[in-house]
This record gives sequence, C-alpha cells and structure tokens, in this order.
Amino acid sequence: MTTWYVSGNNDGSRNAIFLQINECPIGQTAAYTAAVYAIRYRICSGWHAVRLDKDSDQIRDEAERLDPWLHHRWFQSVANRRQYRIAHPECTGWSCKRVRHERPPYVVVDATRCITARSV
Repeated sequence: MTTWYVSGNNDGSRNAIFLQINECPIGQTAAYTAAVYAIRYRICSGWHAVRLDKDSDQIRDEAERLDPWLHHRWFQSVANRRQYRIAHPECTGWSCKRVRHERPPYVVVDATRCITARSV
C-alpha cells in the first residue's frame, strides 16, 4: 500500500497549489520525498528527500535544509515568489501540461535509499 500526504488545492486545474509528501521507499516511516506544485504561479519545486528521526535537533536541521524549497512563505506573496524564482530558475515556467509531459526539476533517482537529484 502506498501512503502520501497532500495539503492545499490539488484539483488538477491551473489554479492548483499544494505540497505533496510521499513515503520513500514505500511502506516505512523514516524517509519521504516532498514537492510543492504551485501551478497557479507556474512553479514546481521538484522532489526533495526528507529524513525524519526521533531526534528533535535532526528534525529541526531537516526543516531548515528544506526551507529554501518548500516553506509556505515562498508562495504567499508576489515578492516572495519572485525571490523563489530567482533562487530556483529551474523551478519556474511549470504548467499543468508541462508537469504531465516532463520530469520535474528534481526527481527521485534511488527510491530504495530515498535519493533525489536534479533532473537532466
């Protein structure tokens, strides 16, 4: 069984903006991949590995590492989205059609070890 989590508007329309989190590999609870699909703003973060441990310091470090890619504030205002696009130009220009036909800018390259990388 596959478990994933979605927060936001994932209705498949051009107004979609959501965070999706998937188990990686499927069936365990320590590693995940996460991506923001902000089609409304033509942004797709691509997939980023997330490792959760019982250690609160490690979880905080992981949240800080993922902040530049996944934090909600990047999508809240025009100015923040502009900063996001400047920092991550490969994540801009994403439409529903492009998402359906191309690999996102960052992909899972090894699901067994939960490794993601920039797609070519």
